[in-house]
Amino acid sequence: MREIPINNSVQDIVRLASGAHGTVYLTIADKIFTLSGDGSAFLLHPMMQLVKLEKNSIYCILETPEGNLWVGGSNLSLYFYDASLGRATSYKSDLSTIIQNDATLLSFFLDVSGTLWATTQLGLLKVVRKTALFDTYFIEKSPMCGGFCSFRGFAEDGQGNVFASFYNNVFKISADGSSVARSLMPLDNGPFDLLFHDGQLVLNNGSFFDPKNRQLRKTVQHLEGGIIKE
Repeated sequence: MREIPINNSVQDIVRLASGAHGTVYLTIADKIFTLSGDGSAFLLHPMMQLVKLEKNSIYCILETPEGNLWVGGSNLSLYFYDASLGRATSYKSDLSTIIQNDATLLSFFLDVSGTLWATTQLGLLKVVRKTALFDTYFIEKSPMCGGFCSFRGFAEDGQGNVFASFYNNVFKISADGSSVARSLMPLDNGPFDLLFHDGQLVLNNGSFFDPKNRQLRKTVQHLEGGIIKE
């Protein structure tokens, strides 16, 4: 018999659950523990290093066949832990737009199709994870493009930021997917190709553009006898 110290509070919710791969889970209030391989101790689950449940008591926990974890509790608490990526996601804000009052997720059920169901004090939830196939940028008409933006050039820096050109503009799309609907530079004759090199965008007209300082440096002036002259 092993004793687990907990706070002497009637509000502490204690649950035991077994996972799909034999893992034993223990939840105490807002903490998750797993039984060690030799059965000698309960260890804090790695998810606890990623999220703070803010004293929201855990009422239900479910391990998927892939070893991922769903956690539900008071005040619309719903978390998903991706074991392969070591990443946790909170869906509390999503639920708050659907359920107007605070509710507790009481239990989980995983059906044969892999769909998760959750019972709450204010209804039944079916968790349908959707992933958009495409992210789109500048697909609407824009005065900056004089209509639709017809993109041509494409380049990427060492930090994962992407640069795309069309006609007389270059736009930046940050590594996190965000973008500002404003061009980096207006050009009389924009580049149709881009190359990122040494902190600058090399344009196919021979110019160099520094996207950080928004400065354009024209190096190639003309061709003379097949030789580039500055």
